[in-house]
Amino acid sequence: MGAGITALGLVWISGLNAESSLPGIAMRVGLAGVGFGLHQAAVYSLAMRKTAPEHAGAGSAVMAVAQTLGTPLSIAFGMVIFTWRKDDAIDAGVLATDAFVGAFHDAYLAAAVIAVLAGLVVVTVRRKYT
Repeated sequence: MGAGITALGLVWISGLNAESSLPGIAMRVGLAGVGFGLHQAAVYSLAMRKTAPEHAGAGSAVMAVAQTLGTPLSIAFGMVIFTWRKDDAIDAGVLATDAFVGAFHDAYLAAAVIAVLAGLVVVTVRRKYT
């Protein structure tokens, strides 16, 4: 459920433009944040559910390392999508501001697809272990 809410928030964020209001931006980011929080809690719970009590510290450490590595990797992936789409648009003669908005849109849509895939992984693993 959390990944789906995150995906909805990311798709909604992708619709932002230069005329977007601050409250509109805040609502979109808030929705994505709530979804991410719900998804992250589910992932941690699922990962720790089958961890033996004597290995809880190590399991928690593995989760922390995965998050520590995943955060900058996801930012780098988003920047690759953004830069690629922006540069292609500028090379095609699109105005820089329009290229920026289009690349922003594409990067957030890619993030939404990844959120949906992450949700599917959680659902699949949950069914396997419950």
